[in-house]
Amino acid sequence: MNLLFVNLSKNWGGGEKWFFTVGKALREGGHDVHWLVYPGGELEKRLAGEKLPFEAMKLRTSSLLNSPKMRRLENWMRSISADVILLNGSHELKGVGLAAWRVKIPKIVFRRGVSYPMKQNFLNRWFITHIPTHFLANSQATFEAFAEAFPYVKKLPNATIYNGIEMAEWENISPDPLRGRMLMSARLSPEKGIDRAIRALQLLKAGGIEATLHLLGEGPERSRLQALSQEAGLAEQVVFHGFVEDIRPELAKAWLFLFTPTHGEGTSLALVEAMALGIPCVAFDTSAMSEVITHGENGFLAKEGDVEELASFLKKVLLDEDLRNQMGLRAKEKALQRFSLQRLLDELEAFILS
Repeated sequence: MNLLFVNLSKNWGGGEKWFFTVGKALREGGHDVHWLVYPGGELEKRLAGEKLPFEAMKLRTSSLLNSPKMRRLENWMRSISADVILLNGSHELKGVGLAAWRVKIPKIVFRRGVSYPMKQNFLNRWFITHIPTHFLANSQATFEAFAEAFPYVKKLPNATIYNGIEMAEWENISPDPLRGRMLMSARLSPEKGIDRAIRALQLLKAGGIEATLHLLGEGPERSRLQALSQEAGLAEQVVFHGFVEDIRPELAKAWLFLFTPTHGEGTSLALVEAMALGIPCVAFDTSAMSEVITHGENGFLAKEGDVEELASFLKKVLLDEDLRNQMGLRAKEKALQRFSLQRLLDELEAFILS
C-alpha cells in the first residue's frame, strides 16, 4: 500500500518517534511510505539522515485560507497516490486532513496519542464528523476520553493499538544500576508534572532516604525546575541531562523509572522502554497509566496528585532489593508480551487493510 504519515511537530517526542519508527518499519515491510513533516524539525532531520522520502511544509489551521499553499499540498498528495493517510493531531486533521478529503484519499486515519480531547467547538466537530474515515488511539483511556467529547468517532472503524518498541534493540543492554538512582525521560513541560517528582524527592530526603533524580529531556520548564530544585535543597540530587539521543545507557543505571504526568498521557514509550530493561516503574494513576503499569506487580500507581503516596511507593522500591528485582522481571515480561513493535505493526496493518 501507499501510506502517507503526517506529523507537523517541530520538536521530538513520543509521537514523533512513533511516526518515524512505525513508518520506517512498514516501509521495510514492503509498503511505500512517505512523510509530511515540519521544515527544520527533528523528524525531518532524521528522515533526511536515513534518506527516507518526505515533503516539508509549514502547515497550520490557518493554512486553510492560503489557496496557493493548499494547492501545492494537494498536488503533491496526488503525485504520491496514497491509499492511506495517517494524521497525528488537530492541526494535521484540519489543514492536511481537508486536503486529503479533497483529493479523495480512500482512508483518512486520525490517530490520537494523548487522552485529553480537542476543544468542543463547531470547527472541531465539523472536521471530526466529515474528515476521518478511521480513528486510532494508543490506549483505551485515550479512546474513551475522545469518544466522550466527540461521540461520532464510535461510528467510525476504530482501534486501540498500544505503542511498541523493537525489543531486539534492548536485548543486549546489561543493567548496571547505581544506588538510589531514579530516572525520568520526558519533555520539560508543564503537563509532565516534573515539579511533583521533585517534591517527592524532597520528602524522601527529609525521611533520610538517599536518592537522586535524573531528568532526560529539554523544554520550557528547565529554568523553573532548576530553581525549584535549588529552593528545595536538592541542587545536587536533581540532575538535568538535557536531550539524550540514546537513553538506553542511562536507563541501564536506574533503580526505578518515575513518571508524573498531570494528564493526557497514552501508552508512554518511555515507560515501555524502562520495562523492557526490567526496571520497575512508579507513576500517578492518571489516564492510561494503569494500562501499562499493573499496580503492585511491575510497579506502583499513586493516587493522582498525592505526592506523599508517590514518595511512599518510591521508598518501598528504593529500600527493597527483592521487590525491585521481582517487579523488574514482571515489567520485562509485560513489555515483551504487550508492547513489542511487531505486535503494533501486525495490528496496524490489519486495521488499515480491513
